[in-house]
Amino acid sequence: MILKVSSRFRHTGHLWAFPLATALFAVEHPFLLVVTGLLLVRLFLYDRAVFLLAVTLVALTVPRLFLPLSPLNEKDMHTGIITRIEQEREFPRLRLQSNTGDFLVYHENVGSFRVGEGLLVEGKAEFPQGPDFFGGFDYASHLRAEGIVGIIHADSLRAACAPLNPHRLRGVVSTYLEEHFPKETRAYVATFVLADRQAFTEAFTEMVAALGVMHLFAVSGLHVSFLALVFHKGVKKLFAGEGVADATLVVFLLVFMFLTAFPPSVVRAGTAAILVVINRRFRLGFSILDILCVIGAAILLVNPFQIRHTGFILTFAVSLSLVMSGPLFRGRPLFIQGLLVSFTAFATTLPVILAMRYEVNLTSIPLNIVYVWFLTVMLLPGSYIVFLAPFLEPVFAYVVTAFEASIVFFHSHARLMVPLHIPAGIAVFAYYALFWLLQKGLLERRGRILRAGCLSLFLTLVFFSPSFTPYAEVTMFSVHGDAFLVRDAFNRCNILIDTGLPDENLSLVNALRRMNLRRLDYVIITHEHADHYGAYPDVAAHFRIEETITNRNQETFEDENIFCGGIVFFIYPLEVEHTGENDRSLVMRLLVADEVYLFTGDIEGPREKTIIEHYYLAADILKVPHHGSATSSSEAFLEAVGASEALIPAHRDNRFGFPAADVLERLHSLDMDIHRVDIEGSIRFRYFFGIRWRQTTH
Repeated sequence: MILKVSSRFRHTGHLWAFPLATALFAVEHPFLLVVTGLLLVRLFLYDRAVFLLAVTLVALTVPRLFLPLSPLNEKDMHTGIITRIEQEREFPRLRLQSNTGDFLVYHENVGSFRVGEGLLVEGKAEFPQGPDFFGGFDYASHLRAEGIVGIIHADSLRAACAPLNPHRLRGVVSTYLEEHFPKETRAYVATFVLADRQAFTEAFTEMVAALGVMHLFAVSGLHVSFLALVFHKGVKKLFAGEGVADATLVVFLLVFMFLTAFPPSVVRAGTAAILVVINRRFRLGFSILDILCVIGAAILLVNPFQIRHTGFILTFAVSLSLVMSGPLFRGRPLFIQGLLVSFTAFATTLPVILAMRYEVNLTSIPLNIVYVWFLTVMLLPGSYIVFLAPFLEPVFAYVVTAFEASIVFFHSHARLMVPLHIPAGIAVFAYYALFWLLQKGLLERRGRILRAGCLSLFLTLVFFSPSFTPYAEVTMFSVHGDAFLVRDAFNRCNILIDTGLPDENLSLVNALRRMNLRRLDYVIITHEHADHYGAYPDVAAHFRIEETITNRNQETFEDENIFCGGIVFFIYPLEVEHTGENDRSLVMRLLVADEVYLFTGDIEGPREKTIIEHYYLAADILKVPHHGSATSSSEAFLEAVGASEALIPAHRDNRFGFPAADVLERLHSLDMDIHRVDIEGSIRFRYFFGIRWRQTTH
């Protein structure tokens, strides 16, 4: 009976898994609802049983993405078991498993504890908001995908009693590695045994990522397949029994998944290997594609937010793509197979990689062939051998030295970087549709040149997309300080006004790179305070800046209308001499799409008084001076400007409590619409054929 039922669903995994995937992505990109509907209609006509399976999976997963988080426990004390320690970070942290959920705990003394120990944490839990930048990293969704319910910046940590728990095994192995291996080789052994990459230096990680071979250190199908093959053959040879080898392999893979703390790549690869064994032993007849789809659906049923986890997306996208492209690889010379596999993996992950790095290394395709071979023959077996026989560590150290030397060499001499970003949504869907058509053409050997040309044309259009953008826009970024971008349609003008504080995450730079911008016509720094110019060096390093205007050289540009595409701006001369840097801020009037903006830097009461005595300042939209400080935005100044809307760039974490209550009261008394970064995140006004619409990130 089981075989009869299972035969109904053989070779149909992609038919019910793809509607599930598109339905989950449609939560953020509603146009995919149309694709989901078409796929479900096809299923309904193909097989009603498979259709019901797909609908059931969609109904069980999609609604849960809209469920709010349970209220956090506001108590100051949290007790649980340590499941992971990350000490090699700028801000050390650990993961605490408690009765109310898992927490990330930040404290400088996390290294004093071990995985599996009990811990008493003093400190209140919080949960981050959504992304502050359009298309930026959504830390809140990432945490939910990881199963994290809160973050605690601990006041103190104390050891606590803990019941016997399996996490102690991971702690024992971590201690063993620290005691027997120097940091250089321990990083590799910990990566392939525990799936823990934190021992690698930041500089080395950046070089590996830039070369496009970071996936070598994410324990996945290649690593698990190697382990499973060696273990299965070894047990089979020792005990001369297929059944014993299969059973012990299943147990070994379960232990390995637990030891690595169940990352998506290991769960996918380990579970796939287990199901392959079951499929073979009981002759169920399911394909590898069916098995991958079952595993993916099971993970999403447990935690639907995995659909937003980069690791989950990468591991399943590559696995499915390689399995479905199998016929393309067969019967070809070994080198050609390697090249095709590398290209398929590269092309499949391209939108995901670009969403993280905003550039791609074209030499990563041949480099992956070399490094996958090196990993399989040297690094992977070497790591497991020295783990079991640490006295061989000096020999393995030579392998590690050679590998890292090659990384340094290729990073210096074999990088062909192309800056690019494929916007999420329709553009990504179009890319994968064209890539699928290209694969189909290669398999059928029909229209290959035309299909390859269409994909190349699409990527070219994305690369030059600013030149095809038909709308103008003004964006207020959620930085610490001020940062505004004013863009004219068709890339005719790009003006950046201030840059915010220095930011090691390059948040502003990456926000501009997501727009595929490469040129800034003007960068205007209103005054020399760090929260207005701090990120300028990073901006200058990534974009071609035609002209930089500051309050130190404004005399060259002031007191005249400056035309930039369809945008016109006017810089007011400093009417009287002011000594304070805030009151020396560059003040400018800007016209975009028939609306007048007034940018005021950080001017305060004295400058407001003198500027309204000398100049006409009427505007439609006012950038509120000095982030809404109580020392600015006097009633006389606001009435002189007469704006109907106000922009307040005061980050929610600013330490001055901006905007001041008195300023907000004055703005409300004038019936002004107020747009606040601390509440709405980044805010964008777009103009198209006389119509303006507003977007926010919160």
